[in-house]
Amino acid sequence: MKSRLKSAIVLSFLMSTAVATAETRLTASMWASPTHILTVNNFTNFTKSVEEASSGDLAFDLYIGGSLLPANGTLAGVSDSVADVGSVIGAYTPADLPFSNILNDASLIVSDAMAAAFALAELNFNDATLQGEWNGNGVVFGGAYSTPPYYFACVPTVHDVADLKGLKVRTAAGSHVEFMKAVEAVPVSVPITEVYTGLDRGSIDCVMTDATNLSTGYKLWEVAKTVTIMPMGTHTSGAAWAYNQSSWRSLTPAQRRLLLDQMAEAMVRCQLDYEGQETTAFEGSWERDLAKVEPGESLTKAFAQFKSTYIADLAVESEAGRGVSAATAQSLIGAFMDSYKRWEGLLANVDRTDEAALVELLKSEVYDKVDENAFGL
Repeated sequence: MKSRLKSAIVLSFLMSTAVATAETRLTASMWASPTHILTVNNFTNFTKSVEEASSGDLAFDLYIGGSLLPANGTLAGVSDSVADVGSVIGAYTPADLPFSNILNDASLIVSDAMAAAFALAELNFNDATLQGEWNGNGVVFGGAYSTPPYYFACVPTVHDVADLKGLKVRTAAGSHVEFMKAVEAVPVSVPITEVYTGLDRGSIDCVMTDATNLSTGYKLWEVAKTVTIMPMGTHTSGAAWAYNQSSWRSLTPAQRRLLLDQMAEAMVRCQLDYEGQETTAFEGSWERDLAKVEPGESLTKAFAQFKSTYIADLAVESEAGRGVSAATAQSLIGAFMDSYKRWEGLLANVDRTDEAALVELLKSEVYDKVDENAFGL
């Protein structure tokens, strides 16, 4: 009897210890290719860093390349618990994320991708309107990103505004769609994963894209023939990480804090990687004999005029096109521009090649202020 009692006590202790030390596993879904900057930094390396930092307490089952959820299905899939966390591109679900897409359109003004990414993280964590949008879609916002500036990568040569007339151009933002219409090109909306085939087969003439998609992103330098060096803003829509609400709430405060810290580090690594790979992508493109095309006066003037008018009219157009009141839209646009300018100033005072200094800045200004005991609960 004593022996059986002793055995029961030992077994009970072992079971309780196993429960206490059992890892928490999350399912993570990323739609982009394994070599894409967002995949490598925000999912492959991020999940490894979280597991290491937590000593295995937090672990991930990672699905990449759209093997679990496609880009346009990630928001709904995470909300429906198909995955616990995923990367959401707001441009693929404009009806669900109108506020995010307004800010993406406002990114037409952006030239500093890192400042834009950090500003958007700050805004999305703190703005009640943006928080309401994420919460209303059943997810918890985790971080932002910004691509480097967009350029034309084409099969034909685009030098003057007349060269764009009738061309089929893949776009990724409402602002770019409207610019193509303004110059009498044909905007085409297809996932970035289909652009390589489109350029190769002639169903697309050009793509508006950041330079990294020429190389590690989707190797478009294998099918494009020319790159027109006219920056046209950046792409920022959505969230680098969106967590299922129930999954986020099931974590302990310590686990949520660890994820917040690791997301800050991953954001910095991602933006640094974007900067480095943009340079490498251009160099590799010229080595592969893609033509470097300087925009003509008619093209630069057309874009400058369009940008000025578009930004001035964006709030009013958002009411007509997205059902967002002009006042709300203007408030968001103004808040983004103010935050963007603030981050341009903050980043001017730090060594932008110093990863540790950038992480400390982003944490102190944004992530350290997010309360793991209340945020997303």
